[in-house]
Amino acid sequence: MLRITPKALDHLRRLRGERGLGDGTAARFERRPTSRLGLSFVETPEPGDAVIDGHDPRVFVASEVAADHQRSVIDVATRDGRARLVILRRTKAPTDGRAGATGARRPQRSPAGS
Repeated sequence: MLRITPKALDHLRRLRGERGLGDGTAARFERRPTSRLGLSFVETPEPGDAVIDGHDPRVFVASEVAADHQRSVIDVATRDGRARLVILRRTKAPTDGRAGATGARRPQRSPAGS
């Protein structure tokens, strides 16, 4: 299952606040027509969305994105002084239950709007 780091959750809360959205608004990751990942804020998941439970904000992941990133981690990276969401793809499953605990990680394209 796709995981998300505390830093990424902080970043999503900041983005949600900057857009003037309420605490009940969830983050949703989806594939855009350009093949990039997109980020939007929504109230409810789309049919088939994976839900990463137990976080604020709630996180929904489009089924095609979830299928492609089952062992990945959503995190934050700083580039040119600007924080951006990234998806780190791992080659091995974690052995101790922590996100990013083992395996090589490679940054993927960052979702739009981050």
